[in-house]
Amino acid sequence: MKSRFKFSKGKKVKYMELSSVGADSDPIPLNQYSSEVVIFDSLLEIMMATELESNSNSSSLLVDIAEIALMMDDTFNLPDFLLPPLIRAGGDYANSLLAINCMNQSMIAAEKFLLQPIASICETARQFYKNGNLPDLHEALGENLFKIGSVPAAMAHANALFGFDNDNDNNNDSPNFQLSCLNLFAPTHRHPPKMFYLIRQCLLFLSPPTLESIAVSSLKRIQLHQMLKFWLSPSSTINISTENPVLDIGTRHVFLTVYQGATEVVADRVIYEQLVELHKRLSPTLLNYSNVQSPPPPLAPVPAKRRIGLISAHLKWHSVGRLLHGVFTNLATSSQFDLFFIFVGDHDQSNSNIDFTKTLDAAHHIHLNPNDFKSNQQTLTQLNLDVLIFSDLNLDSATTFLAYGRYARVQIGFWGHPVSSMLDSMDYFVGSELWAKKGEDHSFGEQVILFDSMTTHFAEPPIATTPYIPRYPNNTLYLCAQTIMKLNPLFDPVFNEILQSDHNSVIVLIGNSHQLLWAERVKMRILDSVDAGKAHRIVFLNDQLSYDEYMGLVCEADVTLDPFPFGGGVTILESLFCGVGVATDGEKQTVFALASGWNKRLGRDSRGADYVAEAIRIANAKVKVKVKAEAFGLFNDKESIVEWEGLLRRI
Repeated sequence: MKSRFKFSKGKKVKYMELSSVGADSDPIPLNQYSSEVVIFDSLLEIMMATELESNSNSSSLLVDIAEIALMMDDTFNLPDFLLPPLIRAGGDYANSLLAINCMNQSMIAAEKFLLQPIASICETARQFYKNGNLPDLHEALGENLFKIGSVPAAMAHANALFGFDNDNDNNNDSPNFQLSCLNLFAPTHRHPPKMFYLIRQCLLFLSPPTLESIAVSSLKRIQLHQMLKFWLSPSSTINISTENPVLDIGTRHVFLTVYQGATEVVADRVIYEQLVELHKRLSPTLLNYSNVQSPPPPLAPVPAKRRIGLISAHLKWHSVGRLLHGVFTNLATSSQFDLFFIFVGDHDQSNSNIDFTKTLDAAHHIHLNPNDFKSNQQTLTQLNLDVLIFSDLNLDSATTFLAYGRYARVQIGFWGHPVSSMLDSMDYFVGSELWAKKGEDHSFGEQVILFDSMTTHFAEPPIATTPYIPRYPNNTLYLCAQTIMKLNPLFDPVFNEILQSDHNSVIVLIGNSHQLLWAERVKMRILDSVDAGKAHRIVFLNDQLSYDEYMGLVCEADVTLDPFPFGGGVTILESLFCGVGVATDGEKQTVFALASGWNKRLGRDSRGADYVAEAIRIANAKVKVKVKAEAFGLFNDKESIVEWEGLLRRI
């Protein structure tokens, strides 16, 4: 892969001697030009991403990567167009040779008040500078590049660790990378440095946040299945392990897998079973951890006061916290239960609408450090719980890996992330008859318990005080306020059909400033899928709206589009609260058909209807007031509290 950087005088760039930044040790004898090319390309990739959408996160990341130029001499020239954003982003003024060599001192002085602290990548670069740890630098850069969506550059860092020369004319490094991933645990394969990083990257490459096409989705699903099958086969040798799977393995790949939607190719259940087995082989701390010897008993009345735990990283103003807050703060006052709220990581309760700390004393608030895995296992064990409820497995690594162990006689999952954990330590999964599809329990490893109620006591959202000012005030507004991961290629034709059929339509989507290049790919894919001359009626908003501004947008819409194969949850409830009708197709959902079930509760069963025709009908019917009045049946559902109490008393 040839570098897109231009090096003056035709020289290969060599790392500066340590003495040039004040170090008193000998220079590091590194002549790894291939690695240099990868590193410098990373700098350009992230700078260009920053040009796409200016925001504080990308600016900070730009500074981090730019500091790597401290390791270069003045034969390295930054392109002129990148200097202004770099100056705006700031940097470490005292130590920045980059600023001295590449920028005008007066410009620096004028922008000095904008300087920002140097973050993790810069520190890694300095440690590399000091200790010569090139693998650490490749890992730090590769992970951050993949996070924003610069896949080829991230792959180049992985290939550098695999031992491939990135300084060649072949711009497609994917075959080398994929073959190396497949053979990562082959007995004859030499283990490269940073094995856990490479495992994470191999899994994420086949479970990306966004997909280019339906064909790519199916292909990556097949490749993921085959790679996991080979890794777990008798012919492979997994001879590395970690005591902290949260830091070394992570679960981002598990979380993203369900959004592929290619379940007809390889079922989610099959992939999850493989991933669970892989995680257990990689971490002995996940194997058979239990303080409960007997299997869970069948459902039966139990008169004693029960010790109940609710564990999540999202017991706060978050979709999961909002779904469960009303139920469990009410159950906390019951004489039947001794209830514990178990906070994993940040437990900000500053939003007065969602505060889990008001109804229980401090002794019943358990705080876990997500990075202290073994200590967390011991803490949960010492609670001596009868029932432990995991509200959102696979949303965060710390909670998910804790679920591999057993800390209570009965352990229950909830649809905060509506997929099975496939863990033998999880006994039940709570859902609802409202939106469960026939035969869906076959995709779960847990026994599925279906309530008649909503399962939630969701509070009515705050009424927006900031109305959305539409770009096209006289048009019909179709809103799909979902994350880029839910904008699957399967759903793209819907946008084009709406634009073709409703000439007054405008479609509004939400971008993602934290995943710049991923979001840009989704945007270009969708725009390329619509007819020429109609793309201007698709509007991509940035995601920096306040909640009040967001609700103003939701309430202004004429219809909300629920995407498939993975639809919305809280966003749908917010739309219905505003009186905005929701177009959905429950049969095309690969997870619980939430929107379809909630429509059914409102007496608006649209099963069998053509999706686009239904969306256009809702958008042009202008019946917001009527829907809003009916929609209150979805909120503050007391029946859910009754059903949860009954379950926890007899389970």
